[in-house]
Amino acid sequence: MHELFYGPPQSDESLGFASALFPADVMAKINADLTGAKLVEYLLSYLVQQRLTSVSLQPVDESVHFMARKGSAVREIGTSPLASASPLFQRLRRLAGIHGDGSPERGQLVFHFRGMQLAFEALVLHGEGGDVVTLRMQVLSPFPAICSDFAAPGTVTKAFRELTELRSGLVICASRNPADRDRLVDLYLDELETRGRAVMLFGDGVGRGRKRFPRIPRQELTAGEVAELISAGLEHDPDVVAIDNAGEEQVLLAAGRVAMRRKLAVAGVPFHDLAVLFRYLRHLWQRHHFIPAYLKGIIACRGVLILCPDCRKEYMPQPDELDALGLSELPARFWTSTGCDSCDHTGIKARRYLLEVIPVTAELIGRLETSGDCGDLVRFLDEQGHRGIIAQCAELLRQGEISPAEYVSALVL
Repeated sequence: MHELFYGPPQSDESLGFASALFPADVMAKINADLTGAKLVEYLLSYLVQQRLTSVSLQPVDESVHFMARKGSAVREIGTSPLASASPLFQRLRRLAGIHGDGSPERGQLVFHFRGMQLAFEALVLHGEGGDVVTLRMQVLSPFPAICSDFAAPGTVTKAFRELTELRSGLVICASRNPADRDRLVDLYLDELETRGRAVMLFGDGVGRGRKRFPRIPRQELTAGEVAELISAGLEHDPDVVAIDNAGEEQVLLAAGRVAMRRKLAVAGVPFHDLAVLFRYLRHLWQRHHFIPAYLKGIIACRGVLILCPDCRKEYMPQPDELDALGLSELPARFWTSTGCDSCDHTGIKARRYLLEVIPVTAELIGRLETSGDCGDLVRFLDEQGHRGIIAQCAELLRQGEISPAEYVSALVL
């Protein structure tokens, strides 16, 4: 009755965000929402309207400083007390699909603005006192729904199809981007014949494909606990086990044990460099923890940003840029883009996903055992006619569809 006459009780609590960007009534709404939802909404709207490169939240001493970048210029656009910023950081992690408390982390959040669906990349580092979070606009391109959507070379598509015919063994799905890695595992399961087979998923990111299976969330479990969980899952006698992130040694070894039981294990790993992945597998083998005969194939994917054709222009990279490419044979011409109305001033037409499939043969396993340099394994694959992501990306660079900076970002860094 009291609230009926006088309204809900007023609270003096405030988010404490201070900025000259927004009018008083908007600031009141922002600070009244202690979850940080309103602040995120207005920050992303401002980023889009002002065509900013990024907005960063940077904890310094007892405050969080909100820094806006446009090109090479950076300026502070607001501050907030560090003590009240924890819900804001938690919200950004949740919206970006970052489930753990690791560092560094990256994720993607989707924002609806004036009828458009816009994507933002969230980059997170643990800083002194709190998270350093950077939000930057992405080109939202759907992850391929079927294998043929990759427009990969015919040999790659054929190798992928052959891996989906497996009844047992270990298939590794590799990507450094967690969202892409999860979708790659889902894509493999979608293409796999699962009728009459029991499938069990482990992890928080997988299970968003066309098919639905029982999923065991990872939550805050350690690598050892996840490995124990997978072993316990085997008692339920699944035919296929899929794991969203088997990058930690104990989890990957658990996936190997699934394969040893004559079942099919599909394991996502965060490696983006084949030589590094081969080196890691050989390390496990030499410690007698991993039997490579059960490894049947490696599937990798990577997204690259295609230049906008309307504002693309030719330019000559600096010598240090050319050195960073690491190419023995340089293209005759190089291209970049400046941004225009057609691409919302991003300079990007779309994100294209590249696919690579490596069937693991007895000869490749022999090379893994004897080769002193795992880079030799990559060269061996090239000599066998393998056309992987590096070759595909180099071709896009020669065709002027990607910039030298994107080539370096996608393959070298």
